[in-house]
Amino acid sequence: MASFAIKALDHVVLTCKHIPKTIDFYTTRLGMKHETFGHAGQQRHALAFGSQKINLHQSAQNVQPGSGDLCFITEHPIEKVLSTWQAAGVEVLEGGKVVDRTGAVGRLRSVYCRDPDGNLIEYVEPTPSPLLPIQKGFRGGFLFFAHQIFQGLELRVRDSSSSRRILLLEDVQSRLHLDGRPETFGDFGS
Repeated sequence: MASFAIKALDHVVLTCKHIPKTIDFYTTRLGMKHETFGHAGQQRHALAFGSQKINLHQSAQNVQPGSGDLCFITEHPIEKVLSTWQAAGVEVLEGGKVVDRTGAVGRLRSVYCRDPDGNLIEYVEPTPSPLLPIQKGFRGGFLFFAHQIFQGLELRVRDSSSSRRILLLEDVQSRLHLDGRPETFGDFGS
C-alpha cells in the first residue's frame, strides 16, 4: 500500500469529564479561544490556538482503548487516499466515502479509518473557502498564483484573465474587524 505524507496535524479530540470546566481551564489559564460548531441540537465545542484546535468530547462512563481521534492534513488528493485505502482492504468509515467537515484550517474533505487499537484516524484535504470578488479590478491578465499565510489561515489568490481583487469571505473580515467594508488583502499584478 502506498503511504501518504502528512503535512500537519489539523486537530485532536480531547475526551473530558466536564466540558464547561475544560473550556474554563483552557481559556482562562492557557489563553485559548472557545469555539462552537455543528448543527442545531448537535452543538460541539473546540479550543482554538494558532492554526490548530482541540475538539472536546464528553467522556463515556468507561473509557476504552481506542478512544483517540487524530486528524492529519495530507497534500495528496483525498480521493487518491480513499482509493488506495480501499484497494489495500482498509475499512473506510462513513460509508467508504469522502465527507465534508470543518477543522482548524477551515473546510475539509475527509476520509476515516481506525488504527489497530481502534483510534479514529482522519486524513483530510483542506478545501478553499469561498472568495468574494471586489468591485474594483486591477491591471493584469497573466495567470498568477499567490500563497499567503494570515495567522495560520491559508489564502489562495488567483488572477484570471479578467483579473480582479479578491478576499477570503470567511474569517478575514472578522479577524481584521472590517465591519463589512470592501477592503482588499493586497495588490497583485501590474
